[in-house]
Amino acid sequence: MARLFIVLLSLLLVAAAPPPAPGQGYLKTSDGVRLFYRVVGRGPETLVAVHGGPGNSLASIEPDFRPFEKRFTIIYYDQRGNGYSDLIDDTPRLTL
Repeated sequence: MARLFIVLLSLLLVAAAPPPAPGQGYLKTSDGVRLFYRVVGRGPETLVAVHGGPGNSLASIEPDFRPFEKRFTIIYYDQRGNGYSDLIDDTPRLTL
């Protein structure tokens, strides 16, 4: 009975979680790493904005690109191990 209660409570909490904001989410790479992205703007041409690093995130460059949102669609993403993106713990898999 307690197990059923825990399962139902878990389902309720998942259902109550807010969905990701429009234009942002995660992509899963072929090796299982989740990369966080955000898409803003509404222009016909697309810019891909890559932050510096290590240790930065898309938030570090977003203000600089804000003036371009009227003319371009801008795709930001957090590189592996930065911001909201995953970093794998299996160091032999960290290769170029």
